[in-house]
Amino acid sequence: MTSTINKLNNQQKELCAVIAMRSMRKDYSIKTEITFDEALFQLANDIHHI
Repeated sequence: MTSTINKLNNQQKELCAVIAMRSMRKDYSIKTEITFDEALFQLANDIHHI
């Protein structure tokens, strides 16, 4: 599996990260019963505090 990851270019890696973050944001908004936009705000705020 590692050899496959190494074959991805930076644009592909960034797209994977964006897709993963959108999926997490959607799941979080459903779980907490908040809007998709509010989930973005909360997650961005949490990252800021890391």
